[in-house]
Amino acid sequence: MATFTTNGTATATATVTLRPPPPVCDLLPGKLALDGTEVLELGAVAPGVSATRTFTVRNSDPGPTSQLKVRVDIDGDGFSVEPANVVLDAGGSMPITVRFAPSAGGHVAAHLSVLSCDTTQAPIALLAHGYGGSGGPAGPTLAAGDAGFKAEDCP
Repeated sequence: MATFTTNGTATATATVTLRPPPPVCDLLPGKLALDGTEVLELGAVAPGVSATRTFTVRNSDPGPTSQLKVRVDIDGDGFSVEPANVVLDAGGSMPITVRFAPSAGGHVAAHLSVLSCDTTQAPIALLAHGYGGSGGPAGPTLAAGDAGFKAEDCP
């Protein structure tokens, strides 16, 4: 939390979240791709219980000297990812599990960031949502169709 003052008269308070930098490749950086068939809407989950969704990170570069180091970060109360750091050889892939284990009731949104050692690739940002409790209104419904993501959707 930081407080900012402008010209000594106006003040504002903001929360600033610092994210870790992307990892550094030991070999030639590969190409990051994401695959998944599930939306990151985890629905209603009672406090003390958890729900999961999975997607896959992939090094789509088949070159023999290709390597991709990936860091996955998520913010949002009750959300976690496993594993958070992955090293992928040429053509390699690894499933990433997003877990929602609320400690209280109510809607919770989380921002998920996927960073790689490929400095030409911008970080990929995703939104996850869950509801702590036994029921409640649906979460974000802005997508008209399948809100899942596929490798061809990623640059």
